[in-house]
Amino acid sequence: MGPGEGNDRRAAFIDLGTNSARVLVVSLRNDGVFHVLSDQKESVRLGEGEFKTNRLTSDAMDRAILVLSRFAQLARSLGVSDVMAVATSATRDAENADVFINRVKKEAGLDLKIISGLEEARLIHLGVARGYHLGNDEALFIDIGGGSTELILGGQNDFSFLDSLKAGTIRLYNDFFPSDYVGPVSKELYRDMKRYVRGRGIRSLKHIRSSQFKRVFASSGTARHLQEIAAGLFPDLIDVPVDGPVLSLDALRKVSRVLCPMSADEREKVKGVSSRRKDIIITGAAIMETVMEELSLDRVTVTDRSLRNGMLEDYLVKHGLIEGLSIREESVLRLGRSCGFDERHGRHIAKLALDLFDSSGKLGLHDLGAGARELLYYASLLHDIGMFLSFSDHHHHGAYIVRNAQLLGFTDMELQIMSSLVNYHRGKRPKKSDPMISGLDGWGVAIVRKCGVFLRMAESMDRSHRSIIEGAIFESEGKRVRLSLSLREPEEWELERWAVERDMTDFKKIFGRTFSLLAV
Repeated sequence: MGPGEGNDRRAAFIDLGTNSARVLVVSLRNDGVFHVLSDQKESVRLGEGEFKTNRLTSDAMDRAILVLSRFAQLARSLGVSDVMAVATSATRDAENADVFINRVKKEAGLDLKIISGLEEARLIHLGVARGYHLGNDEALFIDIGGGSTELILGGQNDFSFLDSLKAGTIRLYNDFFPSDYVGPVSKELYRDMKRYVRGRGIRSLKHIRSSQFKRVFASSGTARHLQEIAAGLFPDLIDVPVDGPVLSLDALRKVSRVLCPMSADEREKVKGVSSRRKDIIITGAAIMETVMEELSLDRVTVTDRSLRNGMLEDYLVKHGLIEGLSIREESVLRLGRSCGFDERHGRHIAKLALDLFDSSGKLGLHDLGAGARELLYYASLLHDIGMFLSFSDHHHHGAYIVRNAQLLGFTDMELQIMSSLVNYHRGKRPKKSDPMISGLDGWGVAIVRKCGVFLRMAESMDRSHRSIIEGAIFESEGKRVRLSLSLREPEEWELERWAVERDMTDFKKIFGRTFSLLAV
């Protein structure tokens, strides 16, 4: 049994959209650590045929209730105590929504709540933003659903603008095509669809154009499928991902030119086009292309995080399971706690390592900057996480865990740096030829080599795990450097003293200086 198992609560989050239904089931501990037990998606086409009559059809309701019943059964089988289920555009716009809600309650046993377009946008922002490290940057978030498109401006924790446009893939399809149409789309009709989207979003697009934002994220299955199609058809136009897969406006335009002349069955043969989206992928392209053109967006980062992740984050906040930390620190602590790490020791090592980083920087021994300091902090917290598997080679185990745990808010390069720091906190020292650091740039290698020394020294200062050395500061001593140590038990630090003295060779090799010890 892993850490926290048998002492958790379980919750399910169901998002019933116009095109798809999704369920996320997690187990949660009181310290905010959660494990995903199931994450599923099913096509329901709840909004099919609705938007001309403003009524959900019987067939669409039957499909949705069948899927929701399966989700409810899944939740029960996994021992879920809390089920949150929300319905979005198709349900909130339907005149017979109350009939559907009552059927869901009776037949699936779920209390389905209809949320507004603005609440949908808020949860999307919460779900996406909490998966990335935005710092102080403002970002634009685009979510193209079956019935509506949400546009959000916001930062890491707050939003400044929310809107929900009545322009979704199924709504647009219902407005422009007969229900059984599977043929090609003319250039003129494609232009008409884009004109319709511009009209729906004229005020929001004007507001966003006048705003300042540095990053753009596109969530939803539509964005993901368009990016996959573009990658398959035009791989030379796909940028190297940083935060995730990238879709450029140039590639999107080429995709629409390829797909429009095809019938739905012909589109299905194109890599990335699913049978469930072979008709509405064109309307999705028209919406995305219009938004990107109107806002002069060259590219967007595509994310698989969405409303269901926002529902989870909202639940954690409301139940006091989030500590108000940055997404990066929160993600690191969740990983550490899920592996049962020694948090007290990790925090003490992090303090000592940052003491060394800060004081040596003041002496001009490095100019790595705040970004390196932050990565050293997180790597220090997790340096012993490999103990979860075994003591032997725990530095290698820990490096693997950090590299592959999909920590939120970090770039791939940052994860590689942190993984390398964990790997080299004991055992052999890093060499340029090591595969572990061969893919790093000069800045990354410098962090691993210099911060690696600080982490090894910090670990040496707490060999006994008793926090005997409470603080460590480098001070100038002529041509040499003095390391002043604050001792809690001066008579008990021989083990730590021996270990720190062994680190003098590494320090001189990396920084070109020697240091003396002063215990105070």
